[in-house]
Order: sequence, then C-alpha cells, then structure tokens
Amino acid sequence: MRIRCRWAVALLVAGAAAAASAAQVGQGTNELNASGAVTVTGSGGDSTTTTVVGVGLGHFVSNTLELGGDFSLLKGGGGDAFGAANLRLSLHFPKTDSTALPYVGVTVWRSYGLSDNEYMYGVYGGVKLFVSDGAALSVQPFITRATADFGNATSLGIVSGVSLFF
Repeated sequence: MRIRCRWAVALLVAGAAAAASAAQVGQGTNELNASGAVTVTGSGGDSTTTTVVGVGLGHFVSNTLELGGDFSLLKGGGGDAFGAANLRLSLHFPKTDSTALPYVGVTVWRSYGLSDNEYMYGVYGGVKLFVSDGAALSVQPFITRATADFGNATSLGIVSGVSLFF
C-alpha cells in the first residue's frame, strides 16, 4: 500500500512538473491541497515529535488574500492519533513572470478526539512553486502555540504539500 501511494504521488508530481508556468492566482481562485508535516512540540522541558497529514481548501478573496480551512490527522509519541480543524488567512506576494509565490499567514486550530480541549494558534510563511498553470508544490515553516487543559505548549515544524488551483 505504501509503495502504491508513493508511486501515485511521484506520478502526480511528475505530471504537474511537465509544464511549469508563472504563478497565476487571483480573486475567485480556489486552492485544494494535500500536505504532510513533522512537528516538534515542547512543554515543560519535554518534547514530542508529531507526524501530520491533512487536506485543505482555500479561496482567494482578493488577488493576494486567501481564506481557507484544513482538516488534519496527527500522531505523536506513544499517544493515540487525533484530528484537528483550522481556519487560516494567508497574504500572498505575487511577482510577474515568477513561478514562486511567497506568502505569510495566521491560523487558529481546534483539536478533536482528545480529552484536553486543545486550541492552537500560530503564524507561518512559505512559498508555492508552480509546476504548471494549475498546480504547485509548497514548503511552509510554522510555529504554533497550544492551550489545553494540561497547560501550554509550543510547536515548530515544516509542512510540504501539493496544491491544485481552479
């Protein structure tokens, strides 16, 4: 199963990379993405590494401003997997005739499947590298702060993903 998934992702990326073009997003454009991340969370001197997979949908309300949401599955340490939903607001910095689209943003998360009532908020920045008119690869470092019944924790991580624009 893992090998098939890797081949499917490799074929998707290769197909999208066949015709790289300038980043072309604007008001009314939608973005569908799939992503994966590794985070390191520290709290009280301890740290935990967590793996995250997610899907999201965004809508460009202007040529530079995107409002979106994501659903993610998280698994860390020896604990059970749990889910999270978030809202995000991203500001993009388009350049004419560039395949790279840098951005920064803020996010608010709510976990589900935990008894700790965890909320998270954070900031991020990254770049979407367009590999065709409607597809981009992205990399996004981030920092989040969690508040929960157990106390507070800070997470650092990096997200990579594939986006389709329509």
